[in-house]
Amino acid sequence: MRTLLAVVIGTVISLPAQAQSSQASYAAPADISAAIARSKAAATLKAETVVAVSPFHLSVEYRGHPTPASLHEKNNELINVIEGSGTMIVGGALKDEKRRDDANLNGSGIDGGTSYPLVKGSYIFIPAGQPHYFAAVGSDGLTITTIYIPKP
Repeated sequence: MRTLLAVVIGTVISLPAQAQSSQASYAAPADISAAIARSKAAATLKAETVVAVSPFHLSVEYRGHPTPASLHEKNNELINVIEGSGTMIVGGALKDEKRRDDANLNGSGIDGGTSYPLVKGSYIFIPAGQPHYFAAVGSDGLTITTIYIPKP
């Protein structure tokens, strides 16, 4: 956990001063509950931003089933499990790699990689450039918060 915090703090400190905001952003428990409800009600995966201080956006996401593999070229990703369970695969190589946009790739899965069990309270930090995906999701789904941290 200390290593994770050191990476996050080091990344934030290394960002150019103009990219860091001096304004705070706050989400009350009721805001988080409402965001979870909206994400669960969406027909497709929907990230609900709950706290935003540019260039950071903390979102709540509900996943009812496994998701396609992805790779973020310009952002690290920090995930916190707040409800449910699942399994994440990180590393290896994307199968059937396709460009989604100028900073992200998708794939049908991953060859290789390391499997991580996800349960309430788990955190996982995914460095930019690492393929990853939710390979399994528990019967009650998986609710997470995620923040993308620009690669220095």
